[in-house]
Amino acid sequence: MMLDEPPPREPSPYKSPEVAGVSEEQPVAQVAEPPPWGFWATVGWSLLWFVLFVVTQVAVLLLVLVVRALAAGQDFEFDAKELTKNDGLVLSAVTFASTVVCSALLFGLAALRGWPPPKYLALQPAKRGQTLRWLGGLLLLMAAFDLSAYLTGHDVVPDSMVEFYLSAQWLPLFALALVIAAPIGEELFFRGFFFRGMAASVGPVAAIVMGAVLWSLMHAQYELFHLALIGVFGIYLGLVRLRTGSTTLAILLHAVNNFVALAQTAVYVEWIA
Repeated sequence: MMLDEPPPREPSPYKSPEVAGVSEEQPVAQVAEPPPWGFWATVGWSLLWFVLFVVTQVAVLLLVLVVRALAAGQDFEFDAKELTKNDGLVLSAVTFASTVVCSALLFGLAALRGWPPPKYLALQPAKRGQTLRWLGGLLLLMAAFDLSAYLTGHDVVPDSMVEFYLSAQWLPLFALALVIAAPIGEELFFRGFFFRGMAASVGPVAAIVMGAVLWSLMHAQYELFHLALIGVFGIYLGLVRLRTGSTTLAILLHAVNNFVALAQTAVYVEWIA
């Protein structure tokens, strides 16, 4: 007499992943980020960034003027000319303040869109070969800028830079503001946040040109010739962002450019002028 075989057991829901046919090493599906901010959202948030940028700088400027008046034992009197005066110490203070405040806004906007802020702003390093190639290109570009200024009869060192340098009062603070704070604050917006939204909306070429034009217009203290050079440099930094995918490299190259400009100003003021 043959015994009937026992019926097959149902697979237990408590079995290990290997028994259930799923490997523990199988990658977990990642949730895709939402699309970047669209055209009009990027325009609107950019306007907010600009307003916050101006309000922060004016507030710090007025604070510095009040402190100066109190330190001199004088009553503070508002003078509209002080708002446009090329003052190196004031420039240092407003640069640090606006960089902190406006960068915090950009990180918040990236998180609000559902992105990790460093990823939205492209804060990853470029490869070493890319860094060396774009750095070499920058050095050639700066040499071309200086040569064009010399051949066209323009100052290699703008007068406004000389005024900022002479009025800085504490040069280490001025150097940190010019070489560290300014590149971080400006590149996080123009080649980070603005480029991300505009490239996805109107294409990378238009995003590069728009960012370069707006960036050059922010430097109204310079004459038209130097504004044009700043615009060309902005296009170069936009190409860096496009080809390498790294705002970090754009920050580095911007810092190198400002360091060279500061060194040229120091040489001119201390040994030539």
